[in-house]
Amino acid sequence: MTGSRGSVARFRYAADVAASWCALVFVDLRLKALPHRLNNALLQPDPPRSEGAPQFDALNPEAIMNCARPVQAAARHPFLFNMSCLRQALVIRSRLYSRGIAASLVYGARKAESGFEVHAWVEAGGLRINGIEGGGFSRFGTSGGGDQRG
Repeated sequence: MTGSRGSVARFRYAADVAASWCALVFVDLRLKALPHRLNNALLQPDPPRSEGAPQFDALNPEAIMNCARPVQAAARHPFLFNMSCLRQALVIRSRLYSRGIAASLVYGARKAESGFEVHAWVEAGGLRINGIEGGGFSRFGTSGGGDQRG
């Protein structure tokens, strides 16, 4: 019985990674093909859904991080698509929102030898979801629900 539960969990995770990959491709194509005025809605989405959303404990860091893991796994297989930090952050924030968890898309920059480097990450429940640990990025902008708990 335990083996079948493990198989179902692995299948669900694989399906979640596949769905995340498709979402990353969609976001990449949308950002490339549409002008900024049409992509602005993607960068400024609606607040988290509370009605009809699966119930997740927004205060549980593990639940929050579990929303990011399939996206990060999918991004390791970009093929011909750009699966940059911005694209990952947009998909992760969307996944959190769909579970009723408020999250912010954060933009940061740091000085590098060749000029500046920029990075985008998600913050929710006091956690930096897809940030670079010790990255030294200074925050210069945010969008989304703030660090509120859904």
